[in-house]
Amino acid sequence: MRAYIGNTGLVGEYELAYLDIFVYLQNCNIDTSFLHEVEEDIKDMLLSAQNNNLCVKSIVGEDIGTFCKNVIQSYEPKNLKTIIFLKNFNMYLVICTFIFFISQLLRVNISLNSVMILFLNWFVLQYEIRFLMKNLSLKYKGTKGKIKCSLLSFSSSIIILLPLNWFIIKQDAVHVNGHLVSGICVLTFFVIHMVLKKLDNSTYWYSYFR
Repeated sequence: MRAYIGNTGLVGEYELAYLDIFVYLQNCNIDTSFLHEVEEDIKDMLLSAQNNNLCVKSIVGEDIGTFCKNVIQSYEPKNLKTIIFLKNFNMYLVICTFIFFISQLLRVNISLNSVMILFLNWFVLQYEIRFLMKNLSLKYKGTKGKIKCSLLSFSSSIIILLPLNWFIIKQDAVHVNGHLVSGICVLTFFVIHMVLKKLDNSTYWYSYFR
């Protein structure tokens, strides 16, 4: 889980329902500011139901998964998933630029294989884990259940990527120039940043680190 829930004031089934919703939303492609807003609104609704002795189903309905999907659809602004994906990809490019530029300065050989492995195990892996967490989290109740779900999602994601990693490693190494790779990463970063500015005027350089 990406963040600690803290003391919500919720107990019993209300706390369990909030934990289910919290973990589900944490693993969806939602902007952090929107995520906090949604979580606060849901917490307030559940607190109100708890204080008025209303059952959880009066707030979330029969299925929490359906409730979460409806919440995302109602809060999600246009192009938000695309914006978040591109921001994450640009962060990956920043890391790649730093790694390959430094490697070239230190005269460390860089192969295309290592570029692909880095992409798989840093960029693809996080989306794979989130996908599994989102789809499994509602089946594991309580804090211990969520921890089991996290471990299962992480280990399953690693196992799924292992054959592809092994295949790439076994291929003949294609060496590339670190400065060239860094230059391509920087150029791609600027192109994506311009696209992001078109999609969202509030995108600035510091917004990647929020």
